Amino acid sequence: MKSLPRIHVRYAGAFAVVFGLSGAESARAQAPIQVGVGLGFRYYDHMAPQTQASTYEARTVTPRLRVREQSAVNLLDIWAERRFEFYTQDAALDTVLGTGNHTADRASLEARHEFSALDEVKAHAAYVHSRDLLDIEQGTITAAGDQRRWDVGTQGAWWRVEGSFGLEDRRYKEAGTADAENIAWTARAVPLRLPSNSLFAGFSQLHIDLDQKNGLGQWTVLDKRMPHLGYRHAITPSLKGEITGGVANVYFGDGTSQERPAFGALLERRSDAPISFRFEVGFEGDSLSLARGAMERALGNGAVWVSGESFAEAEGGFASYPALTQRYAAGVRDTLGRANVLYFETSYEHARPIHFAGQRTEAYRAGGWLQRRMQPWLDLKVGASFLRQPVHQQPGEPLYRRIRMDAELTAMLP
Repeated sequence: MKSLPRIHVRYAGAFAVVFGLSGAESARAQAPIQVGVGLGFRYYDHMAPQTQASTYEARTVTPRLRVREQSAVNLLDIWAERRFEFYTQDAALDTVLGTGNHTADRASLEARHEFSALDEVKAHAAYVHSRDLLDIEQGTITAAGDQRRWDVGTQGAWWRVEGSFGLEDRRYKEAGTADAENIAWTARAVPLRLPSNSLFAGFSQLHIDLDQKNGLGQWTVLDKRMPHLGYRHAITPSLKGEITGGVANVYFGDGTSQERPAFGALLERRSDAPISFRFEVGFEGDSLSLARGAMERALGNGAVWVSGESFAEAEGGFASYPALTQRYAAGVRDTLGRANVLYFETSYEHARPIHFAGQRTEAYRAGGWLQRRMQPWLDLKVGASFLRQPVHQQPGEPLYRRIRMDAELTAMLP
């Protein structure tokens, strides 16, 4: 089986994102703009197999920009920042972080437009570039030097057509690593579309590429295509269920292919409900190929949540194979009084190779912060982050442990 030409996939994704943002054009022209700067201090305590434990400090200067506009049918929210980091000389001991002064970037976008009660488009994007592993919120691969990650997605429904597109792009600077690109998309025609019931026919694809820096070039390690039929039912105004059935055609990079029956189910409650959730499972033959579950409960002016997922992806780095990743997380966000916000999240994830030979990888993360609004335009934020790879160390296996404590004063105007 041959994969679709990469240029076609990229154009499809670009079109989907543009389509997802088109409804927010009117909001963009009048969106309020905030600009600001953060002054921060960071303390690091790192341990890596190549060096002894090291501690060092950094001062940071972070210009920021935010554009936000929201109405009953539109949402546009853009956030961008560049952090300038100035380390003490002791940072030269850290082989993963690197030495000297450097920058880190983070940006995000969320957009939504509702055409009607049944028709809407949504889009999101997130970008991070950093040498600090504690800035990378997911993943089990440790690599030195810069890492860059893109996460882009859009989904929409209009008339009798609906679809979604997702891209995860992970790039590494260190020699001997592999860049990874995970693309998943779905397109559906909905011949029967009623307020409570829908019948649809569609096609979905998961396409995973690795671009290796050892001279082997780009390699499609997994390409899964699935034509399917499905039925959706609105159980209540805020709760809907969906079932699908089809055939999964799976191609692996070594030339192996397989064809198996595929089934899926989805149960989702709207995010504006007091307790919202989304549960999704997929089977190929007698094997579980996909499982995702998330539940969130409103907590005062905040929320508490738990999530778990199991899915196929390629992380790249030193892992030149597709993997089955399992990730579990729990967190809480709450407003303490009128001027304080508390946040904490912990997660564990591990990945094991699919079809190809490779090693199992894992990571545990925990982080939290407390934010104090001193003035309407001035915030003070203190936090701590922790990362351990692996969690259950075997004899002779390298151990990475990272702790970071930071404080930052941020002014945003107007």
